[in-house]
Amino acid sequence: MKELIGITIAEALNLEKMSEVEVLAGKKGLNRHITKVNIMEVPDIVDWVKEGELLFTTLYSIKDDEDALKNLVPKLAEKNLAGLGIKPGRYINEIPEFMVKQAEENDFPLLKIPYDFSFSEFINPILSEILNVQTKFLEKTLNIHEVLTNTVLYENGLDRLSTVLVDMIKNPVLITDSNMAIMSYSIPDEYTNMLSKEDLLDTVKINGNRETEEEIYGYRCKKKSVSLAGKNVDLIKIPIITPNNHFGYLFAWEYEKTINKLDISTLKWASTIAALDILNKRSIANVELKYKNELLYDILKGKLNNKQTIVNRGKNMGMDLDKGFHVVVFELKELISKQFKNKGLLNENIQKNYLESTKRIIDDDIIMGDLGTYLIALYPGEEEDKEAVKDFSDKVLNVIDQEDRELVNVGVGNYQEDIINLNESYSQAKRAINVANKLKKDNQIYFFEELGVYKLLYKIDKDEKNSFLENSIIPLLNYDKAHNTELLKTLRAFFEENGNLTNVAKKIYIHYNTVHYRLQRIEKITGLSLDNPDDKLNLEIALKMLNFTDILGGENVQ
Repeated sequence: MKELIGITIAEALNLEKMSEVEVLAGKKGLNRHITKVNIMEVPDIVDWVKEGELLFTTLYSIKDDEDALKNLVPKLAEKNLAGLGIKPGRYINEIPEFMVKQAEENDFPLLKIPYDFSFSEFINPILSEILNVQTKFLEKTLNIHEVLTNTVLYENGLDRLSTVLVDMIKNPVLITDSNMAIMSYSIPDEYTNMLSKEDLLDTVKINGNRETEEEIYGYRCKKKSVSLAGKNVDLIKIPIITPNNHFGYLFAWEYEKTINKLDISTLKWASTIAALDILNKRSIANVELKYKNELLYDILKGKLNNKQTIVNRGKNMGMDLDKGFHVVVFELKELISKQFKNKGLLNENIQKNYLESTKRIIDDDIIMGDLGTYLIALYPGEEEDKEAVKDFSDKVLNVIDQEDRELVNVGVGNYQEDIINLNESYSQAKRAINVANKLKKDNQIYFFEELGVYKLLYKIDKDEKNSFLENSIIPLLNYDKAHNTELLKTLRAFFEENGNLTNVAKKIYIHYNTVHYRLQRIEKITGLSLDNPDDKLNLEIALKMLNFTDILGGENVQ
């Protein structure tokens, strides 16, 4: 897709001085744009011409070179010249028929210039008209730049920017952050009943059609073909960046109107001022976040013991802290490690991007900040709002790319009615994550109140754990290692199936009698009876406790 700023051959032929020029061939190419005019004075002119030029010649420099004559039109067409004007009569009697044929084959305009006309009679009016067109284009561009800049500076930032862009390019526009969360979007009025922001976002996230990076009207952009509301269209993708930051993307769809050079120039400038607007707002937000994080740190670490002081400090920063909260902790350590390794992103940038993306999709009364490698949320509500907390946590996790989502664990502390006691909820949320990391189960959201016996096992002193295990399950572990048996696996299945030996046999694919034999061996090796409630409890607790030791080298047994 390439468009040059100038006039077409057809428009040039409508100029007063061009009325006697005859089009010998290439009429299908009369929409080619002329950006400059050149005269052929040397035989190797092909090496010097540029795209968009209209070339005039008498063929004097190659009139006796048949090969040069035969190669001229194909080579000029290959270099995307606008056209070729030949004046016969002085050095050649007629324009060779093979040149006419070549021009027709290439849809390359071949013009016959009257003998009694000088080239300057054509060059001056054509260049004058090109200059007028380019001046008008520049004026439009400057006006658009001013409108877009003022929109961001004096109106409602990115929200208004997308609306103004749609008015200018007459196509849908979407602005997202680097995590593909919507920052702003707009759809032409006539398509609002046919398209939604979800439709736009779906086409952006589709991986089926590969993006290609190419030069579009002189600008480097990415493009791919997508289906939007049942219509196959091209999607243009422009990054919103500064030299040291990647803030997101600006998308535009050729839904109804072809995106021309002025539109691309408009979108590129919009992406630039969007980046500056985001950078400016982020700088302000970072200062606010610094003070919010300091207050959050003091609250969660239990450094403040006067509720009114906390409430007043929060009020000064737009936070209502005079109510109860759950503390929700998102551990980003593994996500940060992966993104730093793959993209070179710094810890701070990853957390700030994630925090910004999250804030755009959550309710205003949810307070968020970051501490270390944790993203912290104070979720207001009631003690029984567990489902609401889970829905909120899922929403935050969905901001992350699908392949990275499993790298984040979420811990939820118990509800605390008084802000003074919120440090306990924070401690519980972190403990839930630590337990989750040991258990390595499928779910990602762990409520402290649901940990059951695990929250007790986690806190037991290491020496006490080892002593308890030595007197219960360590002999069984040693036997398995020495004899390459699976007694530990059998015992675990026994508890999982509530002592039903038939189900145990099915679960671990062995014969019923083998299960019976193995359980007898377990009782003999450990000296504990599975018929004795206390012994049975000790073995079950020991199995769970193994997750909180390094005896198995990190292997999960539960």
